[in-house]
Amino acid sequence: MDILLIRHGDPDYTNDTITPTGRRQAELLSRHLLDAGITHLYCSPMGRARDTLRPTAEKLGLPHTVLPWLRELNGCYDGKHWCWSLPGAESLDLPQVPDASTWHTFEPYGPHMQKVQDELGQQFDAFLAQLGYVREGLRYRVECESRDVLAFFCHAGLSLTLLGYLFRWPLQLVYSHLSYDPTGVTRLTWETWQGYAVPRAKTINDLAHLARPGTE
Repeated sequence: MDILLIRHGDPDYTNDTITPTGRRQAELLSRHLLDAGITHLYCSPMGRARDTLRPTAEKLGLPHTVLPWLRELNGCYDGKHWCWSLPGAESLDLPQVPDASTWHTFEPYGPHMQKVQDELGQQFDAFLAQLGYVREGLRYRVECESRDVLAFFCHAGLSLTLLGYLFRWPLQLVYSHLSYDPTGVTRLTWETWQGYAVPRAKTINDLAHLARPGTE
């Protein structure tokens, strides 16, 4: 099973849609995804993700399912700052390297985002369990192996936070070192061994489709 985490196109946050540049990005993305083997489409309920999805759904001729938990996360921890937008040099002004169990104690957004990430992880794992991949400790027990390719049209904060959950990476390291640009594509493959699977990243924030002529 593969899962694609796809950020929406260049956003018009005021109107919860995408800009003309975002629409061009979404069109180029849709052409790129024709060869991705996608079997199922899922989408955030937010307009900018749904507008990015539309060209892909039309070209593939596939219906899509809106998953409420794919909406952008609340990363605003103090009423004015978003944790994944903080400068990395600020977030990593730390006395020691954080780990998966202590990262939340190093940051002002830690207690807030720990709860947000835990809830996201629970929702994601509940979704996978319905597909036959049941979380067991650090891996997934495979009750029904799948060759499907699922495309999630969603958001930067959600995708980064989910990667931190799946790979057990401290969030301040994820937010500081990984980018998630408009229409960036991350592909995760659930590799199976003796009845268990773990996700392996094949690409992170792939923007190859934007290298085509006529893009901005």
